Amino acid sequence: EAEMREWVTPVTDRLSSLKPDSVLEIGCGTGLLLLSMAPECSRYVGTDYSKVVLDNLSQRLAGTSVDPQKVELLHRRADEFEGFEERSFDLVVIHSVAQYFPNMDYLHRVIEGALKLVKPGGNLYIGDVQNYALLETYHTESIIARSTPTLSITDLKQKIRKRMEIESELTVDPDYFVMLEDRFPEIGSVDVQLRRGRIDNEPTKYHYDVMLHVGERTTHGETAPWRSWDAAEMNLAGLREMLESGQPDIVCLADVPNARINYQVAAQRLISNGTKLQTIAELAQSMRLADKGLHPEDLWELSDAAGYAAEIRYSGNGSNGTFDAVIRPKNVEESFIGPRQRQQPKPVAEYGNNPINKLSSQKLSADLREYLSARLPDYMVPAAFVMMDEMPLTPNGKVDRKSLPAPDAATFNQDRLFDPPTNEKEAALAEIWAKVLRLDRVGITDDIFELGGDSLLIFQIVTRAMQSGIVIKPKDIFEHRKIKYIVEMSQTKLDNANDHSARIKRVPRNAVPLAGLHSTAHGTNNA
Repeated sequence: EAEMREWVTPVTDRLSSLKPDSVLEIGCGTGLLLLSMAPECSRYVGTDYSKVVLDNLSQRLAGTSVDPQKVELLHRRADEFEGFEERSFDLVVIHSVAQYFPNMDYLHRVIEGALKLVKPGGNLYIGDVQNYALLETYHTESIIARSTPTLSITDLKQKIRKRMEIESELTVDPDYFVMLEDRFPEIGSVDVQLRRGRIDNEPTKYHYDVMLHVGERTTHGETAPWRSWDAAEMNLAGLREMLESGQPDIVCLADVPNARINYQVAAQRLISNGTKLQTIAELAQSMRLADKGLHPEDLWELSDAAGYAAEIRYSGNGSNGTFDAVIRPKNVEESFIGPRQRQQPKPVAEYGNNPINKLSSQKLSADLREYLSARLPDYMVPAAFVMMDEMPLTPNGKVDRKSLPAPDAATFNQDRLFDPPTNEKEAALAEIWAKVLRLDRVGITDDIFELGGDSLLIFQIVTRAMQSGIVIKPKDIFEHRKIKYIVEMSQTKLDNANDHSARIKRVPRNAVPLAGLHSTAHGTNNA
């Protein structure tokens, strides 16, 4: 609950501070933002791809004080803008939705359509975006946390590479949003900021928020000089003294080590660049003295206490594990200060991963195996399928066998030991997992996360299991991760419940002592 509150409160506070009168929220979901912001607006439009979600939200709205005349709920895709007048909203919100888009081109199309609906002086907010530049660091941390200390660095690198290739959610390089200023003349400024939060979890460590301001183009004039955190030998105490003295008005800090991810970035670099370390345990030991850095929330809180406001953004795209900060007095009229560095623009597709390719490949692989298994003996069905855009050819036009890639992450579920189900419940869950994850088969000792599972897919698994009469919770899958252990856990709970029921003996009604009950002569009415 605390993490959810910290996840949503800074967003509603920031968006409400814009005082929008008309809002369009693309992907309104269960209404976390809508229910908070709609009462202050004269018009709030929420769209979502799921009609079930919208129906539930409509029922929730009926039980609140929100004026139903102000709110409109529409069942449509994120890229459907038909029926909306151009320049008709003060604010368009896309919060925690972009990760479910199929690729970068789709995201670009949504942003292009949304910008047309924003009034001059308004904003397009894209929130809770996972950083593509930190994707490998994220998976490095995630896999290390789920592995034993004795896992070799070689095996760890293999797991990271496989997980990167089967990533099922869209992740976006922050440089993409900075580049949009050159693509769309209506954008006056692009503000990319880290997420607020004291709790270090996936959103605060690896996600960020973007505000695209629509209106007069901001000129990037001279600003206060950038102070390198390390070169200037800065620390929190010295910064506090500087702010309290009121000189200078604006403080610009560069390359501040980010305590949220500094350790993880250093570990990922060590693994990627080659190391003599043999195991995760040795890696952890070598990283013990790594610079912890400064927690962004410490900087926000210090600035606020001194009467300043802090804007905290990545240094570059964040891949170096540092951030920049612009700190200015709250009573000073805000003027946009652009990023220190601007990269050369590149094609849109290169700013993120491509989840739709991964899903298409897995679906085709499963379909091929099912088709061939129905027509060939088992020993003739290929052990693995590798998807390629084209065959490598020799100069004389024949297939170059030496250049054919070996089955690797694209065929992850075939290149490991397969443990088949041993009972009906395991078989049912294995079939459900395979369908949801779009794999041709799943063994009972396969890790849900190594197969490409995520929170959204886990909820789909739970729903399908319930429909099949198998009662499990998302928490069970997150904790146990493998079908074998999930089934064992559920059976243990059932046995304990049955054992508890067996200890409760049914006795005749007249055998129950009526302690504490008195006759009506005492004027009581307890019975």
